[in-house]
Order: sequence, then structure tokens, then C-alpha cells
Amino acid sequence: MGNEQERVWFAREVMQQFVKCFTNLKLYPHHHTHVKTSLDAWSSRIRSYLALHDILRIGVTQDALLVEETPIYEEQNRNENLAFRLYVDGLREISITRGLTVQEAERLAFVFYQAVVDPRVDSTGLLWEGDFKNIDYVAINSLSEAWEQPDYMSQDALKLLKDMNRDVDAIVASLTAPGARNTYTFEVTDGAAEFEKAKELDAGEGEREEGDDIFEVSEQSLLELQRDVQSWGPDRVLRVLIDGGLDGLAVASDIVGRDHVRWLLRESVDTALRSKDMELLGAILGRLEGELELVEDEDEEMIRGVFAYMGEEQNVGRLTELAQGQAIGGPKAYCRILGLIGDSGLTAAVATFMLTKNKEMQEALSAFISDNLHRNPKVLAPMLDPQVPPEVVRAALFIAAKRLKGKELEEALDRARQHSDPKIKEYATHQWRTQTDEGRLQTFTQALETSESKQDRMRAVSHVTNASYKPALEVLKRVVDSQAFLGRDADEKLAYIDAVRRLGGKTAIAFLQQQASRSTLVFNRKAMAEIRDAAQKALDAIKQGR
Repeated sequence: MGNEQERVWFAREVMQQFVKCFTNLKLYPHHHTHVKTSLDAWSSRIRSYLALHDILRIGVTQDALLVEETPIYEEQNRNENLAFRLYVDGLREISITRGLTVQEAERLAFVFYQAVVDPRVDSTGLLWEGDFKNIDYVAINSLSEAWEQPDYMSQDALKLLKDMNRDVDAIVASLTAPGARNTYTFEVTDGAAEFEKAKELDAGEGEREEGDDIFEVSEQSLLELQRDVQSWGPDRVLRVLIDGGLDGLAVASDIVGRDHVRWLLRESVDTALRSKDMELLGAILGRLEGELELVEDEDEEMIRGVFAYMGEEQNVGRLTELAQGQAIGGPKAYCRILGLIGDSGLTAAVATFMLTKNKEMQEALSAFISDNLHRNPKVLAPMLDPQVPPEVVRAALFIAAKRLKGKELEEALDRARQHSDPKIKEYATHQWRTQTDEGRLQTFTQALETSESKQDRMRAVSHVTNASYKPALEVLKRVVDSQAFLGRDADEKLAYIDAVRRLGGKTAIAFLQQQASRSTLVFNRKAMAEIRDAAQKALDAIKQGR
């Protein structure tokens, strides 16, 4: 008993390693270091098990994988339940024996991964194609077994599947009956052209034509269709219902009610949110976006209503929570959803960035925010708050420097300058001084008084006067009135005093009169004469209205 329990515990650890592999395979490119690390851990763990116990024999049921009749792997979400995917493909047992190579272990992980993410593949076929030397399996022909009702489907969905199975069985029976052709033919119409013909016929015009295209469907194709229907999960059923609802509304709006389709679409996005399936939600919204190009009036309003619903505050919050949890689909799928819901998606992107610790998600969101910031530049404000972590503000500043200009950039940088982190404050201040009009003018104003370079001071005078930057007036007066100003060149004295006149106008008359009558000691007589002359010229210009 103790040895059996040990095998169960050890096997459970092996499958836990696969779950980590599956998660990384979903989230990262398959050459990514995280994927390689998790595959190495899975390979090492399963080979350690075999070194100790010789064989790992795994039973497959609809809900779980078993060792010694005890579950070692279970998953509540049927969309990601490996056991269910293997079961519907007919697998009932997998045996892995000592001698399993690293390459075989990695190939097995990819087989399991494909079986989960792509219901269209046949996991039995994948195992056969894998040419495994140390892996064997037991599988039954799913078509020879009585169909077992999946317990997660609604009664409506079950009825749909049973009806389809019954229809397929009837067709197969007719095809395989004595004397049957073993093929089934039906006409295929050509969309718009056939629709026009139908309108003409309905109006009593036009003639029916012979020689329509014929498709031949073999018995094998019908059997494959039956198998596909049996393996549908809730996500596939939901997409079929949406397609059916939209198509029905387009061709028979008197039968398929708009209210019912409106309810179906709203319920569909809610279901995807509840199931934490970002890929499903993205597919639904993408389908609806494509439909907008085909519909008009009320139907367009109905579909746009779904996007408006997704953009409501409570659903933006649900999206943010979705990205933080163990959802199906990675950053790419999440950003696709955000892009489909418009401005609200930008708000959700900022909120998610501030919460997530996942580096790949942060990179994807940063690119998304940068590409879409033109829609609403103010949405960046929460990332620049003085209370948020420095790394968040740093990312926001990087985006702002690339995408914002003018007053919007100035406000963003000014907000970041209030942060307590000295490096953030220093960087934001530098950006503010060099990238914004207000910052540059303040920098030039400081240079009027503090710069040791005449060239820089003269450039600063030119900028503040051309911009009519009034705050520079008091600095100019203070410099002109200082004793150090006597040591400046005549052309610089003239430039400073003329700048006082241009910025101050008539309000500067009293100051200029004071400078025009300013006296000094004998050895500064020439310098003071230059100041008096410049001040008098400025006064004359004011009198002449210049």
C-alpha cells in the first residue's frame, strides 16, 4: 500500500510539471528560455519516476488522469482539461517505460499541449506519428462506443449534438446500405450570385439553370464530422451559436429575433469573461468587428452595443482581473481584446500594467499603450502618480517622451517631477527642461543670471523675448541692476536692456529711467555710460510706440 501511495504522489508531481510546461507553452514562444526550463524540469521528473518505478501507467477518464485508480491530474476548465481531450480521442491508457529519452519526454509534452489547444487534432494519431519507442497506449474506436453525455453541457447544447449525431448516423446508414453508392451529393450555392437568382425567381423572372457544382462527400468525411461534433467543447458550441444567430438574423430576420441575438451576444461575452478564456473572448469580439462591415442600421447598433457593454467600468475591471489570473491566452490575446473595445481598452491596459508583475505582459501592454495613446493622452496620468512604484512611472515617462507633445507632455512630466524617487524626479525634470516649451523657457531664464557663457546668455535673451516670456522680466531687471552687469560687453548690455523694454513695455519705464540716470565710480564710468545710453534708447523706443 505504501509503495502504491508513493507512486501516486510521485506521478502527481510529474503531471504538475506538465501543467507548468503547458502554461509556459501558452504564454511564450516555444524557443523561449521559460519554455526550455519547464520542459527540462518535466523531462527530468518523469525520467526520475521511471528510474525508480520502471513504468508509469496512466489511466484516462473523461475528467481525470489516474494512477492506481487515484486521480493525479484534474482540471475544472474543460477547455484546458488534458484528460477530457485524450478521452474523446479514444485514449484509455498511456504507458511510459524506463528508457524514455529526453527527446521523447519533450515530444510527449508537445503532444499533450497540442491535444489541449487544438480540438481538431487527433491525439491518438499524434502519439502514433511521434514514433515513440518507450511509450505505448490503449485506444478504442470512439465511433464503435455508445456516445457518453458530457456533464458540462446545457440541455440545449446536448439536444443539438444528439440531433446532429442522429442525422449523421442516418446518412451513414443510407450510404452503407446494400446498393448504396457510398457517396452523398449536394448542391453548393455561390453566395451573392445565387441570392440574386433567388430574388429573380421569387419575382417570377429569370430561369433555373442546370449543371450546378456538385460536391461529393465520402463516408469517411461524414464519420470525421461525427467525431468532431462529439469533441466540441463549450467554446466551440458558443461560436457555432453566434454564427448561427448572426446568419439567421441576416437571412431570416422575421424568424430569428433581434432581441434574442442581442441577448445571445451579450451573454456570450459574459460567458467568455466568466470562463477566463481570453482567446474565446477575442474570437467573439473579432467576429463581431468583422460583422460590422456587413450590417446596417439596427443590426449595427446592436453589435456596437456589445462593444459599449464591454467598455463599461465593471467590465473593464473584470478584464483587468482576467489578465491577473490563470486565464487562457497570453498577452497577445489580451491586447487584441483591448484593441477591439476602443478607448476603454486603453484604460484597462493602464490599470493592468500597474498591477501585473509579468514582464512579457508589461512589454505587450507598454507597446499597446504607446500605439494607442493618441486616443486619450490623459489616460496615462495614473501611471505618473507620485505614489506608484518608480518602475511604473519610468515606463510611463518612456511612453510619454515618445508619444506626447506640447501641453500634454508638459503636464505628464510635471506630474512625474513630484515623485519621491530622486532618480525619477531627476529624469522627469531633465525631460521637462529639454522637451517642453515651459521647461525650455525656464531653463533659458535661469541662464540669463547663472550662465558663464556670453553666447548662452545672448541665446537665452533671444528666446525669452521672442516667446514674450513675462516671468523672465524680473530676472532681467535683477541682472541689469547688479554690479556684475557693469562687466558685460556693450552689445550684451544693449540686448538685456532692450529685452526689459520688450517684455515690460510701459511698465518698465520707471526701471529704465532709473538706469538712464544711474551713476557710478570714476573707474566704471565707460561701462555705466553704455548702460545709460542703452536705457535711454529703450525709453525713446517706448515713446515712439515701438
